[in-house]
Amino acid sequence: MPSWSTVAAQAPDLAVTGSRLLGLSGLEDGRQGGLAYLATLTAWGAPRLQPISPCLVDGHLCLAVIAGTPKRKDLSRDGRLALHAPLGAPNDEEFVVVGRAFRIPDQALAERVRRASPLRPDAELEFFEVDIEQCLGAEWIETDAGPRPRYCRWPDAV
Repeated sequence: MPSWSTVAAQAPDLAVTGSRLLGLSGLEDGRQGGLAYLATLTAWGAPRLQPISPCLVDGHLCLAVIAGTPKRKDLSRDGRLALHAPLGAPNDEEFVVVGRAFRIPDQALAERVRRASPLRPDAELEFFEVDIEQCLGAEWIETDAGPRPRYCRWPDAV
C-alpha cells in the first residue's frame, strides 16, 4: 500500500506542495492544523463532501474522525475517498489525493495520530490511514502564450 513516504520519495516536489496545502506541518503544540475537503460515498452511492484535518504521522497520511459521524460511517463501510486541499496562493495551486482509508490497527500509531490531530483530545475518535492511489497537483503559470495550467501526477502512469 503506497503511503505518503512513498509519494515523498518518488515525487518530492509534489509531496512538498501537498504537505503545504493540506497543512501537514506541525503547530507549536505538536498538532497539525490543516484543512481539506473529504469526498466519500454514502450508503446509497451519493457523494458526500465534508471538511477534515488530515495528519502526517511517521510517513503515513492519516485521518482522525469523530465516532458516529457520517464521514466515519462512510469510511468504515466503503473506504474510497478523495482529499482536496483548498486553493493555494499565489498561483491557484491545487492538490488532490485519491485512495482508500482503512482503520489503523496499531494502537501506538493511532495514539500518535490522536496527538497530531487538531480535534479535541477528549473526543471519541477513530483513526484511519489513507492508502494512496493517486496524487495530483496543479498550478497556473505564466507562459509566452499566456496563463497555462501545469500538472504533476503521482504515479506518472495514471
